Amino acid sequence: MARRVIPRIWPGRQLFYSLKNRIILLTLGAVFVTAVLIAGSFYVRISQLARDAAVTELAGETRLLAQSFKTAFSQMKHDGQVLASTPQIPRIIRAYQGPYGRPGQVAPHDTWGPQLSSIFQSVMQRRAHYTQMRLLGADGQELVRVNRTEDGFEFVPAGALQNKSAEPYVRESIGLQPGQIYFSEVTYNREHGQVEETHTPTIRVVIPIFSDTGPLSALLVINANYAHLLQQQFDTIAPDKQTFLVNNLGDYVQSTAETGMQPFEMRGNYSAPPPAIVTKVQAIEENDTLLVGEDQIAYFVRLNLDASDPRSYLGIIVQMSKDEFRAPAQQTLMLSLLLGIFFLAVSLVISFHLARRFMRPLLEMTQKIEAAKGHTVPNNLPIDRHDEIGALARAFKARAHALLDSEAQARAILENMFDGLVTLDRNGVIQNCNASCARIFGYPEHELLGKGIHCLFPDFAQQGVALQASLNKTQRITARHKDGRDVTVEFSVGCVDLGRRSLYSCIMRDVSEQHRMRIALETLEERWALALDAAQIGVFDVDLQTQKTIVSDIWCQILGLPADAEVDAQEEWEKRIHPDDRDLVLAANQACFEGRAQSAVTEHRLRHNDGRWIWLRTFGRVTKWGENSAPLRFVGVQMDISGLKMAEAALKASEERLRMAIDNAPIAMALLDLEGNWIKVNEAICLLLGYDQNELLRLNSKDVTVQKSVENNVSQMQRLVQGEIDTYEEEKCYLRKDGSSVWGRVSVSVARDTEGQPAYFIKQILDISQQRETERLQSEFISTVNHELRTPLTSIQGSLAILQAKLAEKIDDKEMRLLANSHESCQRLSRLVNDILDVQQIRQGKIEYNFAAIDVCQLVEDVVESHRPMTDKFGVEIETVLPNKALPLWVDPDRLTQAVINVVSNAAKFSERGDKIILSVSERANNSVRIAVKDFGPGISEAFRSRLFSQFAQADGSSKRNTEGSGLGLNITKSLVEEMGGQIDYETEEGKGTTFFFDFPIFTLERKSA
Repeated sequence: MARRVIPRIWPGRQLFYSLKNRIILLTLGAVFVTAVLIAGSFYVRISQLARDAAVTELAGETRLLAQSFKTAFSQMKHDGQVLASTPQIPRIIRAYQGPYGRPGQVAPHDTWGPQLSSIFQSVMQRRAHYTQMRLLGADGQELVRVNRTEDGFEFVPAGALQNKSAEPYVRESIGLQPGQIYFSEVTYNREHGQVEETHTPTIRVVIPIFSDTGPLSALLVINANYAHLLQQQFDTIAPDKQTFLVNNLGDYVQSTAETGMQPFEMRGNYSAPPPAIVTKVQAIEENDTLLVGEDQIAYFVRLNLDASDPRSYLGIIVQMSKDEFRAPAQQTLMLSLLLGIFFLAVSLVISFHLARRFMRPLLEMTQKIEAAKGHTVPNNLPIDRHDEIGALARAFKARAHALLDSEAQARAILENMFDGLVTLDRNGVIQNCNASCARIFGYPEHELLGKGIHCLFPDFAQQGVALQASLNKTQRITARHKDGRDVTVEFSVGCVDLGRRSLYSCIMRDVSEQHRMRIALETLEERWALALDAAQIGVFDVDLQTQKTIVSDIWCQILGLPADAEVDAQEEWEKRIHPDDRDLVLAANQACFEGRAQSAVTEHRLRHNDGRWIWLRTFGRVTKWGENSAPLRFVGVQMDISGLKMAEAALKASEERLRMAIDNAPIAMALLDLEGNWIKVNEAICLLLGYDQNELLRLNSKDVTVQKSVENNVSQMQRLVQGEIDTYEEEKCYLRKDGSSVWGRVSVSVARDTEGQPAYFIKQILDISQQRETERLQSEFISTVNHELRTPLTSIQGSLAILQAKLAEKIDDKEMRLLANSHESCQRLSRLVNDILDVQQIRQGKIEYNFAAIDVCQLVEDVVESHRPMTDKFGVEIETVLPNKALPLWVDPDRLTQAVINVVSNAAKFSERGDKIILSVSERANNSVRIAVKDFGPGISEAFRSRLFSQFAQADGSSKRNTEGSGLGLNITKSLVEEMGGQIDYETEEGKGTTFFFDFPIFTLERKSA
């Protein structure tokens, strides 16, 4: 029989395995740790107390210095305010601005100047650091100045006073408001634009002085020697630690107990690189803070000199080395270590004896447990003992009995838990899973056993690495269902160390539905936020119990506040609401709170951050009610409707101006709807037609218009409505109430709505009945002229032509020229009579137009060929520029030919011999055709352009040629072109020529039918 070999244990390990020895070692360890902790805690506590005492001391000294410097600067401010109220200053200002001088010149101050100088000197005697006191006008001119000198004080005479308007502190002070005071930056004092040789660092306090009517009238300036000011405070406090004073510009001075205050160092003129602490505090934003370095601690206090300029400050730094406050803690630590060694030796002896006694019963119970067979629980355990050994025996027996119950319960819990649970080995192979896991992924439980975790989580390329990286983390991850669809689960991994191997436990919860809902909610919230932002709608939420209001960033932006501003929204609303609107808003809100209204909708004014009033439309509703129908929460939105209010006001003013313009117009005016019904009429049109306003408003415009006049204006009305023309004029015959008729020249335009659609017509009627009577008489006269003058002219013209032909070789050149001149004059007179008849026919609408579709290019070529003798007569050449395709027009070809000939003739008359006339046809971008005639003559003078298309209008062309003509050609041409649906216009430049052009729409079947 083989002998059992018991492995030999190394004595040191055997010593450690013994519970008795562990108790001894534990006791010694506890004593040692206790001693160390006590010593350490004493050391830390004393170090902390020493540090706190040092910090308190530093803070006290720093704040004392800060208070001292604050008092000094407040003293400067108080001196300036007291001096600004002296009665001599207003008198000097009035003298400067009144009858003694004008702004920019020094006024006599022999009386009040010395008085103010005496006051200045008395103040400067008490303040040794004051170097100058000055009174400046609003334009920067010195009015009174007192300087400190080595011998005393100097009252500067008027002739030596300077203008300081270019100095930065004067420019900064011009914009001060009443009650504000300005402290300048520290600079070297400048006189006459140059730095003084003494290089005195100077700070200035400026007090604005305002006139009774409001504007700034003067500036009171006190100059102080900055270094002297600081030295006085150091002398008063006498700090015993290293102290630094630094301002926002980086100027600094330091003081120690040994050396006192050292020379003042100004940025840009340092004698040596500044200490690191000076540079460090430039980036600190706190006003009162502790600064801890490697070897030193310091306390920093920021003193704001000017409440209106937070950037301007004076920083006070007091520092000390860490060795100064650590010495008591070092001594306490050494004493604690010695006491710990003593207690450690005593504990070793006591613990050895007690451990042997206490361990004997435990060893006996261990032997009994080891003697028990299988998994049975030994019955002879010392459970009757009343000490810890008995408690241990009872606990062991109870635990043994509960172990099987616990295993059964654990299995039941795992199988019935809602979350899925799998157990994996270190390679990610599934060892066990519960029913919930199988349900989540659609697998039977036995099918998952032995598979890798990647079948559930395909993204786990390296399963062991992925599991290790996921330990003690809860994360959302996409898993794969058995049917191939994705499942979103919350996944957490734990690791159980079993000694020789480790197992991973993975708990999973299906959150696919929650994931989808969260994405949908985030999308909805994003859309809602974008909608509110795009619509510039502010949101507010009021807790009616605490009166705390939460507002959105847009709400702050509407009021001109920064989006991240920390404001009390309720307080802001209270102080910004317009007094006239406050009761209205509160009443609407109260009605909503009491349930009398479902919501509170108001329009009111709030003061914008820039001072202007803006209009807001508010919609609020109670969203939460408490007991007894008490409102708890009030939520709503606000939007800026200032632009809408301005538009409404502008529209109201425009309507009022239109109403007054119509009512007070000296000529007849009316507004008509698109059907011709009167909307508004003025008194003048009522007098013209013989109706009162109520009678006329019940009628249609056709009811008071002769039928022929109604038919004539249909096409013009259509063109006006379609936007082809902006306005048109015509002459109409109206029927008065008494049956008589009256002629009027009617000007019609159309008003359109915001979408460009016609809304109503605006009609103005000028009574031309007397003019029509005159035209009738003129027509009778022209008819007489036509009958009595045209026939003899034709006979005379024919006779002269016969005489020229028969006497060409029988009379001399002089007589022939007389005949030619007579024949030409007769032709000119005949053309004049024809033009007059054409004008009369156009005016009476008797000209008939025979419209047809023509090729405008062919018509132009025919005109050039048939009228070349006319251009040869004037010695000019006509050049045509035509496109390579036909351009159809719907016109009367004869009337268009007449219009082109008139313009070509006019161009030839005003051209030099040898010049060229360009006749061109081109297609325009707006689907129209342009016929243009360009000459290179003298151009049209500015004075004549307004009468260019008038009857009998002729430009003075004597400087070029004695031109002939009736002055009716362009007038006739304009009428012909416009009657055929075209437009005529011109471009001219004096000395370089003129271009007349006609624009006609290109002919299409649609245009013909229209």
